[in-house]
Amino acid sequence: MQLMVKLTAYLVVFGAVAYGAWDLFNDWDLFNDKAESQGCVLSIDVGGKNFDSDDGFSATASDIGGTIVLFVNDNPMSIFNRSGMMLGLDGYIKNGINTIEVRGTNKETLFLKIGMHTIKGDEGYYRSIGRFKKETSSDPSSSNKSEFKYDCDIDYKIFQADEIASKDEEAIKVQLREIIKDLHRSFAERDRQSFDKYYSDTYELWEKDSDSEFRKQMDGFLDVFLRDAREIDPLPLDEIQFVFGKTSVLAYRVFPAPKESDFQPNTVPIGMFKYTMEYPDSSLGSFKDVYSAISSPIVFVCFDGQWRLWSNAF
Repeated sequence: MQLMVKLTAYLVVFGAVAYGAWDLFNDWDLFNDKAESQGCVLSIDVGGKNFDSDDGFSATASDIGGTIVLFVNDNPMSIFNRSGMMLGLDGYIKNGINTIEVRGTNKETLFLKIGMHTIKGDEGYYRSIGRFKKETSSDPSSSNKSEFKYDCDIDYKIFQADEIASKDEEAIKVQLREIIKDLHRSFAERDRQSFDKYYSDTYELWEKDSDSEFRKQMDGFLDVFLRDAREIDPLPLDEIQFVFGKTSVLAYRVFPAPKESDFQPNTVPIGMFKYTMEYPDSSLGSFKDVYSAISSPIVFVCFDGQWRLWSNAF
């Protein structure tokens, strides 16, 4: 579970960028009392606990019996085959009405809840701004969509990126495979240069202030991954799969379920790079052994013909 906690924490960091307020029933200030928004999230649950509550969130970890792709405003953001996650949606949302879609197969009914993290006084909590379900289905094209309203004062540049519909998808796959190959090499060698080549400009696209605390946090997080990458598995480029959206492309690999895993039993991990990490007497705990870890899927966005890493790549 340490790996999943670490990856979830990373997603939450990405989901703590936007600031705004939700005008609930057009009269949020009646009970808001100077509350401040700190991000929009999606919880993925199979139990349905607290589903109808406005401020209660739960996410039970379980194999969903299928694979789901998450789209936000027609862009693929993530892919998963287990519940028990809370994903940050910032970077994919816009001011006003947003659409969210889950597409794929699932043997368990999914309870999906959209929340705004709010700080009121010294306390932080999530308040629901939308909820919907996806019933069980064995059809990979089955989907369910929902809309939610969000007030966001940051103009995420993903909506100004090059549209993919007019491009050659096969040519894009060739380009992205080469970029992933380059990232894989730099990841194995713990080299920041290639990461910065595709990643550094993204800070300025995400935020108005490229020297913000957010950038420092992400620099530090990436350094941790590069520092702790001990071994890298071979990267079969033909195993990389792609999901195309309006302005972004999701790239991922499906790994065989390991004998010993931090993932739920019978749930195969989905990510991109497989590596080992070691934390001897660190702040994350005392880990004397080395365990296998798998990085998250990668989202790419193209600006003026140049591909950039957009999402929780590592």
